Amino acid sequence: MPYLVPFITALLGLLSPQEPVPESASPDRLAQRLAGWDLDRQPWSSETGWLTGLLEVLEIPPSAQTLVFSQTSFQNTRISSHQPRALFFGDDVYLGWIPGAPVVEVITLGEAEGPGFFTIDQSNTKRPRLTVHGEDCLTCHGGPLTHNRPGLLARSVHPAADGIPILGFGSNLVDHTTPLAKRWGGWFVTGDTGGQPHLGNRTTTDEEGPLVAAEHSAPESLASRLKRLHYPSEGSDLLALMVLEHQLDLHNRMTEARLEVASALERDRVLAPLLGESADRRSSSSIEILEHQAERLLDGLLFHREAPLKGPIQGSSSFASDFGRNATRDSAGRSLRDFDLSTRLMRYPCSWLILDPSWDTLPPEVGDLVRTKLHAVLTGAPAFDRFVRLSLARRGEILELLGVLKPSYFKGL
Repeated sequence: MPYLVPFITALLGLLSPQEPVPESASPDRLAQRLAGWDLDRQPWSSETGWLTGLLEVLEIPPSAQTLVFSQTSFQNTRISSHQPRALFFGDDVYLGWIPGAPVVEVITLGEAEGPGFFTIDQSNTKRPRLTVHGEDCLTCHGGPLTHNRPGLLARSVHPAADGIPILGFGSNLVDHTTPLAKRWGGWFVTGDTGGQPHLGNRTTTDEEGPLVAAEHSAPESLASRLKRLHYPSEGSDLLALMVLEHQLDLHNRMTEARLEVASALERDRVLAPLLGESADRRSSSSIEILEHQAERLLDGLLFHREAPLKGPIQGSSSFASDFGRNATRDSAGRSLRDFDLSTRLMRYPCSWLILDPSWDTLPPEVGDLVRTKLHAVLTGAPAFDRFVRLSLARRGEILELLGVLKPSYFKGL
């Protein structure tokens, strides 16, 4: 019988997709959130359409605004350095808005599903019209840049003056491991980087060549330009950018884990009766997948290999206080939303997304494994020496915090 395993495995690979395609986040869930919209108090506006009300009902502060002027959206022809696309985000939702564009772009992260893609029509109608999107959005959000899985991305490019990326100069995806010197090509950046260079706020040409990291402030005309075009905030806060980049990456890791684990467990389920084995037995390949995905989630959660700051940084808006305003805190006033901003982004480098409901809907086969590994790291287990930058004292503080903020999480360990 064992000699049939390679044949059966190959046959299954031919007959079924390598990974299941996840259901999109439920439009019903987003519609329920929009149902709480007080349209009398936050009606349609000739200046911003439905944006102001959307931000309020989805509990997104205007200070979460980040501005990208590279043409990297399906509404790309409306984007330029004179009219950037504004991105706003909460823990489980992302909005894209361009002055005068016909729709607001919305991406949600459901509790158990992958990302859901929607638009809201900007016409002056009785109520906002919600449209569900799928395969049309996966051209970018499900292609090579996201490893052919539904995903989110922040790119640093080398833009021309009209916002078109000069792809011959390359580009890179940005997360918390990316040095500041490689971030923000094609983005506006406001705030103080403490002299640390980056690629933001500039354009280039074929003749000038790729952007080179430089320290500089935002263009002097940025604030007046944004006010004239009715953007909700006056800049593109570098702290909001860095929080956004971490969230996008961890959400992608969560989606990947769900897909990979579901695929592995389905193969085991199909093969078990053919091999005369128990339905709950895990194959060696599935065990490897579970281990790999748990390690990736753990690394994302704890900001492993985070690019160190070489000096203090400071935002340009109220984002830092807005981000922590509704944070759950312990008796000492500590939370997972407290910033460091001297050597790293967060004071307690364990992602705030561990408190989001979506974290608890990870498949238990991988979720429990991450939980066990995280407890081992925070209690100083030597097997996790790659987290050497995370001091024992700081690990202990994170453990104490999680004991208060997520009290049953480590139960039984």
